[in-house]
Amino acid sequence: MKSSETSPSNTPVCTLGCVFALKQEAVGLLDLLPEAKMTIGNGVQYYETSWKRQHIVVALSGIGEKKAAFVTESLLTIFRPQWLLSAGFAGALAPTLKKGQILAPDLLIHDTTGERMRLVPQELPAPDPSRVSDPPAFSQEYPAGLPNTGRFKRGTLLTTHKVVDTPEEKRRLADYYNADCVDMETWAVAQVCRRYEVPFLAVRAILDTQNRRLAKEVKTITASHQQSTARLAGALFGALVKRPSSFVDLYQLKEDALTTADALGKAIVSLLN
Repeated sequence: MKSSETSPSNTPVCTLGCVFALKQEAVGLLDLLPEAKMTIGNGVQYYETSWKRQHIVVALSGIGEKKAAFVTESLLTIFRPQWLLSAGFAGALAPTLKKGQILAPDLLIHDTTGERMRLVPQELPAPDPSRVSDPPAFSQEYPAGLPNTGRFKRGTLLTTHKVVDTPEEKRRLADYYNADCVDMETWAVAQVCRRYEVPFLAVRAILDTQNRRLAKEVKTITASHQQSTARLAGALFGALVKRPSSFVDLYQLKEDALTTADALGKAIVSLLN
C-alpha cells in the first residue's frame, strides 16, 4: 500500500466511499485492492484506489459517533461518492453469531435515543408495549444500483457510546433491543448519509462473540485511541505494567482482529465484483 501526503485535487468521480473507525479494520480491504495513495483533506486521512474502473476512497474516522459523523461529512463533501459504506468490526449480542461472520444489518437502533432506522424497504416492527413510548423510526430504502448484500446475514445493529465488554451486558442489550450486534459508529454514518441523500450500506464483521469477556484494559485503550497514537501507546504500556497477564488477552484480540479484517475485506470486495 502506497501513501503520499497530498491534498485531494482533480478528484475523479468517486464510486464508493468507505468509513472505518480504525486502520486495523480496513487493512483486509486495502490489502486486496490495488496500491492506495494517501491524501489529506479537512485534517482527515483518505486512501484512494480503484477496482474494476471504480474509484474507491477509504476514510478512517477514529472511534465513536462524533468522529464518524465528521469524517463521513468530510468524505461526502470532498469526494462526492455515489454510495457510501460503513464497515468495520462489531460485537455479537446474539448467541448464534460466530467470530468472523459477516452481517449487512437491515435495522439500526441508537442506544441513547432509542431511534430506529430501517435500511431496506419493509415494515417497521410494531411498537413494544413494554416501552413507555417508542421514538420515531426512519426508513431509507436501497435505491437501484446498490450491490446485493443478500449473501450476508441480516439483522439488527445497535450503536452505543461505549465499549460493550461483558457477556452480561451483551445479553441485557440483546434482550432489551432484540439486537444481533453492536458497534459505536454506524448510526452516525447512516444519519449523515440520510441527510445528504447518499445511498448507504453497512457491513460488519463479528470480532467477539456474546459469551466472550473482553480484557478490562480494552476500555482504557479504546478511550486513548480517540486521542492520539502517543496516548494509545501509553495506555497499552500501562496496561501491561499493571497486569502483565493482559498481554495474552490483548495479543489474542490482535490476532482475532487480523483474521476478522481479512474476512471483512473479502466480503466488501465481493460487493464490487
